[in-house]
Amino acid sequence: MYHTVNDDLYIDFGGKFPVVCQRPRQFRDRYVRGSRVRILLKSMELCETFLGYEGKYITLMEADGVLIGLDQNDRVGRRSLAGRRSLQ
Repeated sequence: MYHTVNDDLYIDFGGKFPVVCQRPRQFRDRYVRGSRVRILLKSMELCETFLGYEGKYITLMEADGVLIGLDQNDRVGRRSLAGRRSLQ
């Protein structure tokens, strides 16, 4: 995960465009910049037709995917959880 905007997570999986997923409600503090996550990739590129552009597809410059969760070997997400435990 290389960028977050509010509850949107921008995930670079090595394709042409990143996957943008919503931050889950559960364990939301673990999803920080640099965390490794698992995704289910549906489409490498989202393309749609818009009014006035019949027959031409316009890219949305995003890939389509579903966030599965944190990678089990992720150290960044575990570090943020460990820091929270020490403060309590």
